[in-house]
Amino acid sequence: MKKKVVAAMMSVALVAAVGIGGTLAYLSSTSNDVKNTFTVGKGFDDTDGQALIVDEWLLDGTADDRTQEDQTYENMTPGYVEKKDPTARLKAGSVESYVFLRVTGVNALESIMKSNADGDDVQAYDISGWDTTYWMKVADENGTLLHETKLGLEGDGYYVANTGNTVNLEDTTPEGEYIQLGNPIFQTVTMNPDVAEVTEDLGTEIGEITVKACAVQYSEDQMDSWKDAFDSAKWN
Repeated sequence: MKKKVVAAMMSVALVAAVGIGGTLAYLSSTSNDVKNTFTVGKGFDDTDGQALIVDEWLLDGTADDRTQEDQTYENMTPGYVEKKDPTARLKAGSVESYVFLRVTGVNALESIMKSNADGDDVQAYDISGWDTTYWMKVADENGTLLHETKLGLEGDGYYVANTGNTVNLEDTTPEGEYIQLGNPIFQTVTMNPDVAEVTEDLGTEIGEITVKACAVQYSEDQMDSWKDAFDSAKWN
């Protein structure tokens, strides 16, 4: 049976928001609309780019090629497998902070069902390779704190870096160099090989995944836990 192909737009939207909370005024620096990134607050070096970024492997690039731009994953057919590894990076010399990721669009993509050769519905798409050692899920997609926060959870929601501890790059050198924070939040996008046929027209967009990052400066008096920092995080 001849299979049609379908293109999926999966974007990486970037947000870097930092501050120490309380009633202190926020200083802001906004980048261009394509990257959709900004930093807010003191102690983060925005010279020559944002202090906090999210990037991922560049499609059809070499092993070391990374991009902060949206990417379109085209020609998805049953059995399609592609690397997709959103990774947070913070500049060396940045102040001690709590770092969060917000992931959206995964649940919707993974809820799409298609028929296999027997006519049974199967999950058509899967995001896999979720980190289990560094990024701890702390809230659902609505921002409601989970009753039990732990490593190894997946899907839409909010994740805190370093298992809920701060990230401190104040003495890291060379200052200004981007330092990878832990592992990519996930690694791979696949289309189920058991899907019998893709019925969408060529070029149909089936979903969009967005990963945003936010860093909130640590303060012993006002911001001494990831929960305090989460309440102060800015996502728009």
